[in-house]
Formats: sequence, structure tokens, C-alpha cells
Amino acid sequence: MKNITSVLFILLTGFVGYFYLTPAYEGIMALRETEKEYNEALAVADEVESTTEKLLQKYNSLSLRDKDRLAKVVPDQMDMAQTLLDLDGVADKNNINIRSVEHSVMPSRGVDAMDTASVTFSVDGTYDGLAGFIFDLEQSLQFFEITEMTTRRTSTSLLSHTITAQTYWHQ
Repeated sequence: MKNITSVLFILLTGFVGYFYLTPAYEGIMALRETEKEYNEALAVADEVESTTEKLLQKYNSLSLRDKDRLAKVVPDQMDMAQTLLDLDGVADKNNINIRSVEHSVMPSRGVDAMDTASVTFSVDGTYDGLAGFIFDLEQSLQFFEITEMTTRRTSTSLLSHTITAQTYWHQ
């Protein structure tokens, strides 16, 4: 009887241990996996912070002229009047007359998306003038993307062009 009771207690201890320890062990393993994911996320956060600090140091080491040029390429606000003055200056340089200008601002789609302004303008000039105008737009610090262009002849040497371009800025 003593032997049977001892065996029963050993078996009972084994069952209780198995049914109690197995879920506890699985819970511990799940916590270890979660800890591993958190440590990986912390490592990525540290890397992002390090990269941010390096970029900030590079930005702070830029000259004031370079910072102004960078702000011109991707401005943090749209100055439509200045954009139109820049277009007019490029047109004058290439002997092109701007007849009409329409613009619209399109809101961004998302947190990191760039805001977009569309500018449609009609110009009159020669082919060489238009080629110079487009070349100067390409060389401009402000980014212009020509999305549509139509051309028609108005006289033997002049062409009428309607150009739609987009420019971008980040808020």
C-alpha cells in the first residue's frame, strides 16, 4: 500500500508538473520572443537616431548659401508669386512672352508626401527660344516637371506653346 501511494504521488506530481509547467514554459518562450522583437525595434530606433544625428551634423556644417539653395530645391512652403516671377525671368531671358498663367495647388496624400502645385501657362516664341526656356527650367534650382505641352504655329517664325508643369514642396 505504501508503494502504491508513493507511486500515485509520483504520478500525480508528474501530471501536475506537466500540466502546470508546460503552459508556463510556453508563456516564458512567448515573452522571450516579444523581448527579442522589442530589442530589434530598439536597435532600429538607435540606428535611426544615429543617422538623424549624422544628417543634422552634415546639415549644420553646410554654408548659408548651400542651405538657401537646398531650400530652393525643396521649399517648406509654396511661394507662388516667386515661382511665377522665376518663370517670367526665364522666359524673358529666352525672348519668350508669357500670355496667360493658371495655377492650382493639390494637397498631399499622406504624411511624408510632397505637396504639388500645377502651373499652366501659354507662351509665344521661336523654337530656339522654347528650347532655351526648357533648358533653363531644367537648370533651375526649383524643381519643375513638365507634364504636358502642346505647340501650334502662329506665324512663319513664331510658335504658341501651352505648357503644364508641376512643382513640389514639403511642409
